[in-house]
Parts: sequence; structure tokens; C-alpha cells
Amino acid sequence: MILGVHNCTKSDYEKFWKPQNGTKGRFEQMKSSNDLLCLDRKDIFGSPVDLTIHGSEKYGVVREINIIYRPCIPSTHGDTCVIKDAHN
Repeated sequence: MILGVHNCTKSDYEKFWKPQNGTKGRFEQMKSSNDLLCLDRKDIFGSPVDLTIHGSEKYGVVREINIIYRPCIPSTHGDTCVIKDAHN
């Protein structure tokens, strides 16, 4: 499954946990520069995604998601950057 993402919106930020004092400045910086991405409720093919993430650990319930970021490698055609089909 390939999750869809979008730049986080004001509505998304309202659902975030309050950042700790030590990270608040960096969070505000990322927020103001539009650097944060939020997960979509549908995958890139339009199918609904169950975003319930859970597991078990010796010391209690653990919630995690592993994200592998692999940037696409564009082709060039003259001065134009052409991105190959992202679904492959």
C-alpha cells in the first residue's frame, strides 16, 4: 500500500498534540514554512486506508509507523523535468 500525503492544513494542525517546550520553536518553523506532510485517509489509488497503528511491547502498547522515503528520479527532456509514473 502506498499512502497518499498532503501538506498539512490548519484543520490538520488543530488535531496535533501540543509540542513540548523544547521542540515548539522548530515545530512552528516547519509549520510556517509548510514543511510538514499529513497522511491522507485514502491511498494513492483512492482506496480507504485504516490508519489505526498498533502493536504490543513488553512495557505496554506501542503505536508506530515505518516510513521509507524514496525520492523519485526524474528524467529530463530539454529544459523540462519529467517525472515517471510514481505508481511503479
